[in-house]
Amino acid sequence: MSRLESFAQLVDQSRSPLPLLEAVASLAVDAYPDRDPAVSVAAVRHLGERLSLRIAADMSALHRLRLLNHFLFEELGFRGNVEGYDEPDNSYLNRVLERRLGIPISLTVIYAEVGRAVGLKFAGVGFPSHFLAKLTVSDGALLIDVFAGGLLLSEVELRQRLNAVFDGDPPRPLEAYLQAASEREVLTRWLHNLKRIHAQAGDWERLLKVANRLVILRPDSSEELRDRAFAYEQLECPRAAADDLAQYLARRPDAVDAGEVRKRLSDLQRSASRLN
Repeated sequence: MSRLESFAQLVDQSRSPLPLLEAVASLAVDAYPDRDPAVSVAAVRHLGERLSLRIAADMSALHRLRLLNHFLFEELGFRGNVEGYDEPDNSYLNRVLERRLGIPISLTVIYAEVGRAVGLKFAGVGFPSHFLAKLTVSDGALLIDVFAGGLLLSEVELRQRLNAVFDGDPPRPLEAYLQAASEREVLTRWLHNLKRIHAQAGDWERLLKVANRLVILRPDSSEELRDRAFAYEQLECPRAAADDLAQYLARRPDAVDAGEVRKRLSDLQRSASRLN
């Protein structure tokens, strides 16, 4: 079975929720083909097992949270990679575990998985520009910045962050940005981070690998087809690029960029015809 076929099985629409830890671990084979994703999954779960040995049955959620923070950030030294934020290794689970460095979303997935092993009810939150963890407790919920070492965020701090992102004029109320993200949404955001990083670096081969995964993960998204076509263009694969753009236009004939896409499609079709 190919890597993409294996990924397709993991993220099949019939699986709800999809196995997030296994899915994000599988992404690393695009950069580290000799690594077994199952090793990374087992390593994260082993961390949960280690921490669970320190938990008493009557411990409160806040006490468990303090132990989680101490274990991951003080004992093991996990931290946000401030200096190398856009390094691809921050998004490959095996390297995050080896280096104990990551970005908000990769650290949060590990944090939440270990926390769930000790009875903490975590979810991810797709807050604008900075992924957060959300812990459900008896009297509400706590929002946590894992990238900042498990920092608890007050409502005032959350509003300040939101205003900073939107220059003081967020289009929706704060509560709309604090909803728990589904596993599929988390994986989509993780892949979009990698997509942006590879595009900025001009690493078209890795960009195509990410684009292939996004097309599988989001089969109804016309935009993912259009974006994959760009990667094919950069790799001088005009037929494949033209196929994706033709599908995009068939789905979205009235898209805002339809005129531009039709011109690109015509150019690609001419290029492809010269290859015959």
